[in-house]
Amino acid sequence: MKPKIIILTLLVLMALAMIPVQAGYEMTLTMSNPSGISERDILVYFPNGSLQGFYNSTSVITLDTNESYIMAMRPMKTNPIEDPGTWLSNDFIPLVTSNAAAIILMVFLAMLWLGRK
Repeated sequence: MKPKIIILTLLVLMALAMIPVQAGYEMTLTMSNPSGISERDILVYFPNGSLQGFYNSTSVITLDTNESYIMAMRPMKTNPIEDPGTWLSNDFIPLVTSNAAAIILMVFLAMLWLGRK
């Protein structure tokens, strides 16, 4: 009878040891943009709308796992007069590649319209 009591006691102790406990840990996010043409700004907000932090796409972000966050990404804007090379790679090329079909259609329609005259 004693082995049954010992086994039952061990099972109860093991069950008590498996009670989930939530601890406050930090989570680290490492951002990268390997195939992207343009860099991105990353804005991290708390659910109430207040800004937690402002990062770029190569940042390391440390967040509390007990909190909820809202992340928004936006392209970094550059000035074409001050830095034309960066403007081409950050703004112009992504604009053309994402709207290539519309640009080709507009050029085709313009050629048809100019050819009528």
